[in-house]
Amino acid sequence: MQIVGHICSTLLYSVASVALLSFVFMMPYVLNEYRSKSHDAFKQFMNEVPVYVLTMLSVIKRWVLHTKRGKAFAIYFLLLVNGFVPLLVTTLFAITFVVYLAWELRDTRKRKICEEYIDMGPIKADYTMAEYHETMTQIGQVSELTASQFSILSHAGFGGLPFVPNSILDVGCGAGWLSYKLQDRYPDCDITGIEINDEAIKFAAKQAHKNKKTPTFRLIEHPDLREPDKSVDVITCSLVVHHIPTEEDIIELLRRCGKVARKAIIISDLERNGLSTIMFRHVMAPLFNNKITKHDGELSVRRSFTETEYKSFLTKAGYKPNQYTINWRPVNWFIITILL
Repeated sequence: MQIVGHICSTLLYSVASVALLSFVFMMPYVLNEYRSKSHDAFKQFMNEVPVYVLTMLSVIKRWVLHTKRGKAFAIYFLLLVNGFVPLLVTTLFAITFVVYLAWELRDTRKRKICEEYIDMGPIKADYTMAEYHETMTQIGQVSELTASQFSILSHAGFGGLPFVPNSILDVGCGAGWLSYKLQDRYPDCDITGIEINDEAIKFAAKQAHKNKKTPTFRLIEHPDLREPDKSVDVITCSLVVHHIPTEEDIIELLRRCGKVARKAIIISDLERNGLSTIMFRHVMAPLFNNKITKHDGELSVRRSFTETEYKSFLTKAGYKPNQYTINWRPVNWFIITILL
């Protein structure tokens, strides 16, 4: 019984430590939300924090169970909390870890502009359709692991809209994961996903729910938005902006969205920072044995933007600060809501 009790207390201590570290990691962003948002918006954010802490715990659990480096870390941590690791070893390990982290962070804040494999195509990037389809599935898994779709549907995104949309256009819908989530949220809404990649459209269409209203998916020939003006209530773009090659094209997309949408635009994308890059490289990437997912996942973070850069794009596109809100959500997402 003493052994069982000791194991249980060790596991409880481990979980509590991870939860505390997760909250400490989020603290700067929590304080920023408190300073920059209204009381109601901050209250909504704090209501969501337990979901994000549980999400991080879920990722760490999967990392420990399914990767060698996760198992090694768990063994070391358990030995450490049980007093089996000498102080000198712990100190040397901490110094080595800090030096290694500093070395990895040396250039991660700079934006990379090289192409992702998905944008390059199977011939240029040398991948098979089987690998591509596996990546489409893994994108959905990553969305679940990072609670990204929860963030988009939360008060920061669709949950904060002052109306119920009758029509939504999902620009750059990819595998259609968000389109289906939106259809579940708004069962009577007309939801259309558009995409320039025909394989992505085919994949999205195959995910259709039986006996349910499903989104409409449509292949478009041009990357620029050519939908009729004022044709939908809401336009949403998830993980699209960082794929756009130039600042001018990003600004033009934002302008065009403002003409096509009648009521609102909701944009979600990653935040570029060193910690996000390292987290994906050492925690998320080892979970997936697919070269597209590994390469494009980290590069997506490196190609993304900071809050200051997003504000610059919005200003140049003609939006005033009182028209939009930029909300940060774990794990390193920005949700931008523009009310028209």
